[in-house]
Amino acid sequence: MKRSTRCNVRVDERDEPFVLDFGLAKLTDDDSSAAGMTQTGQFLGSLPWTSPEQARGASAETDLRTDVYALGVMLYELTTGRFPYEIAGGLREALENIVNAEPRPPRQIRPQIDADFETIVLKCLQKQPERRYQSAGELAADLRRYLAGEAIDARRDSVSYMLRKSLRRHWLPISVTAGLMVVIIAALATSLFFWSDALRERDAALRASLKASNAARVAGEARARGARRRPRRS
Repeated sequence: MKRSTRCNVRVDERDEPFVLDFGLAKLTDDDSSAAGMTQTGQFLGSLPWTSPEQARGASAETDLRTDVYALGVMLYELTTGRFPYEIAGGLREALENIVNAEPRPPRQIRPQIDADFETIVLKCLQKQPERRYQSAGELAADLRRYLAGEAIDARRDSVSYMLRKSLRRHWLPISVTAGLMVVIIAALATSLFFWSDALRERDAALRASLKASNAARVAGEARARGARRRPRRS
């Protein structure tokens, strides 16, 4: 792989990408003469796509997730037109930025970038490999979910996000169901109103009937007492 090659991925005339170098090379004692391609005696790799573990010189930690990081850099560059970190200065400063600096969210650079896509890119660029997609296959699966309008794994832990995503994807059946629910609830509320109104009228009628019965009973008792008090004629 020559240093003059700007990127390890090339696209042919059919728009199919090809990976020319997976970036997992490790410097050995016999390779010390080649180390000057990027940094004398220590660093070997393509600086803009270098992962934090590579920038730290932790070659034993490089694995599939290192390539996931490089893919995240590519996605970031494709959508924003720039790299996640400043690399135009000295090599030491660039490596420190890769290890310690947080990438600027793509939507701050280009607000039209979709939030889900930004989440996918930033997950690829996590400093800790265990927080990235664990393989390019996982990243590809999440990209397919994103393109299909499904909820992405990068946000599976957000209940509110899942609800928003489901509403957005299934808005028509959900809207129809919600409309039917409104109609049903309105019908139930109307039925309950008339039922309670009927109960109130029944209770009022019962109270009036009891009142009339009591009045008749009192009147009857009064007439009986009056009859007993009248003197008898001889």
